Amino acid sequence: MRSLELGFQDIRATVKGEATKFMTKPPVLDFTLSAPDIRLASVLKEVPASLSPDIPKLSAKGVAALEAHIKGALDTGTVPAVTAHFTIKDGGVSHRDLPAGVENMNLDLDLTGDSLKLGSFAFDLGGNPVSMDALVTSLRNPVPSCRISTWTPCSTSAS
Repeated sequence: MRSLELGFQDIRATVKGEATKFMTKPPVLDFTLSAPDIRLASVLKEVPASLSPDIPKLSAKGVAALEAHIKGALDTGTVPAVTAHFTIKDGGVSHRDLPAGVENMNLDLDLTGDSLKLGSFAFDLGGNPVSMDALVTSLRNPVPSCRISTWTPCSTSAS
């Protein structure tokens, strides 16, 4: 297998695989993408401050990871098989002018074919826990189906 490592600052990803049958058509892909240690602070640092005056006031923490695989022919009658797994561990986002940010963010997301499974998504918002898991199916249909199994919204308290 061929391999290519891509990097921007300290963000790294590796693409492995091959593309064949370009001359005989249809092209056939078999690629994997691996980006196991994406520091969210590094990603935020690459966002141009010119997009918004609030960008410099934001901070992020935590580590994300992405593993993906695409395999199949690029043909008008077929769709290549795609699988992906995306996680965030111990994430957080805060804004200098706000009293509380998002803390303890953890995410586990899987894409397989035309289904997207949110295995878990949890975080604390101002000390209040929020969590959910869900399944979205029939992504290729005009109206996909979404089933939220568990939803724990943050509680509100009057002072």
